[in-house]
Amino acid sequence: MNNEPKWNGFFNKKIGRQWINAFVISSAVFASYFILKNFDSIISYGIRAIQKLLKILTPLIIGVILAYLFNRPVMFFEKFFKKAKYKREISIALFYIIIIGIISLVINFVVPGIQKNLIQLTNIDLPGYSSVISSYYQKVMDWMKSAGMDVDYNSIQSSTSIQNYISKFTTISSAMLDYIIRFVRNLTQGILNVFLAMVLAYYLLEYKERILGFIKEVFLLYSKESVRDPIINEMREFNVMMSSYISGALIDALIVCVLMTLGLRIIGHKYFLLMGVTIGLLNLIPYFGSLIGGIVACILALFQGIPKALITLITIVIIQQVDGNIIQPKIVGAKVGLEPLWVIVSVLVFGGYWGIVGMLIAIPATVVIKTILIKLINKKKRKAKT
Repeated sequence: MNNEPKWNGFFNKKIGRQWINAFVISSAVFASYFILKNFDSIISYGIRAIQKLLKILTPLIIGVILAYLFNRPVMFFEKFFKKAKYKREISIALFYIIIIGIISLVINFVVPGIQKNLIQLTNIDLPGYSSVISSYYQKVMDWMKSAGMDVDYNSIQSSTSIQNYISKFTTISSAMLDYIIRFVRNLTQGILNVFLAMVLAYYLLEYKERILGFIKEVFLLYSKESVRDPIINEMREFNVMMSSYISGALIDALIVCVLMTLGLRIIGHKYFLLMGVTIGLLNLIPYFGSLIGGIVACILALFQGIPKALITLITIVIIQQVDGNIIQPKIVGAKVGLEPLWVIVSVLVFGGYWGIVGMLIAIPATVVIKTILIKLINKKKRKAKT
């Protein structure tokens, strides 16, 4: 045994490493080939898996959002129950009672009016006015023929596609009704998600110090002091700024909703409730929301005649000026610190990618991006000076 050559151990070790390297390389090549060959299937499977996970986590995501929105009102109520043993629980319960009461009032008084407006619009007005437009179009064509105008009527119809627009106009009612039916079918699942989200939001609010403390401990454990301290400070500032902005924007939207509804009701707009609520909600989208809502309200006012559309336009402009110059500066103010150019560009970009939801999150997301960019630029400037 003592006379065994020493190079055998070295030789075996070397051969073993070569086999391991060969196995790793061949496995990597095979995996790369498999991934490239089935790249589309893997991507689609990954997207489906993410969509399923998001669907499962929908109540939790909504619960986190609700807890963030409810935090300031709950803290406000806690000031009145300082000496109570269960001040947090009492404050959350009181706020939930108020929310449920508001929802009940909306369901009993606002929803039936909106439903009535939608039925009037989709079943009566749109089909009726589409036939009126068609008859006016035919009268214009007949008048041009009787006047002896040398016009290629076929080319006019093909270039303007008036008949095509008329046919589309008549199908709007059925399309809207189909959308309402689909919405009602999905309403049960939506109510269940909201109920679970409300329950989760309750516990998130009740134990928010423990949850945030745990997250902070994990962050402190796995991050350097030079990195974590600036991030924590920025997150605190961002939280104060955005919570104030969101609460102010919601209150402003509610005020605009009430003012628009009352204003359109006074001038006799047929769809005053539908348009008042719509414009109020769209007011959450800076610049574009109020513009879109005003255009839709004026178009629907045309069903009652051109004078009614002009009065509607004047009413909306007056209310928007009051909101923009008096109400909004006092409630929302310039808390986000974004110039109009930033706001318009962010709404266009986020809206182009994610639609209405993107427009709603455009301001918070842009604030984060702008803050990070400014910090990085200032850091580079300081380094350049030193």
